[in-house]
Amino acid sequence: MTRAAVSQILRGMPLEPGNVVGTARFRSIHRDFYKGIYVPAKSGVAVSIRFRPRENAGYGYTDFWREYGRILDYTGQGPPPADQDWNRFNAGLRNAAENTQSVHTFEELEGGSPRTYKYWGQWAVASWYEALDAVNHRKVIRFIIEVPD
Repeated sequence: MTRAAVSQILRGMPLEPGNVVGTARFRSIHRDFYKGIYVPAKSGVAVSIRFRPRENAGYGYTDFWREYGRILDYTGQGPPPADQDWNRFNAGLRNAAENTQSVHTFEELEGGSPRTYKYWGQWAVASWYEALDAVNHRKVIRFIIEVPD
């Protein structure tokens, strides 16, 4: 079986929480590969997020577990030095919360080449808040994303 055939089969497999997938499978859901939040152009509602639980002070994107594997504190989108605002990506996550729509949640794993992603499942956007990034001194929008009840 060719590599392309295997890749095609894997793309069609259902995702289960805990699965580790490659870039092709990840991109089959999270189609805007270079953004952390994927919002289809005409929907206005986020479909998926990508995160790395780490300190990333240079860009002000510090995602962290409030409770490992259950509650994620996720930084919205918008590069420094400007304050983050309710761009279509951040608004898309807020809209998912308001519409009680879950988002596919992927963790980008460290050090792999090619990149790999752990699928955490479809999680709820429970709330959001604005905070001051202590390093870059700018407003960031933070989202609490958690395993649904």
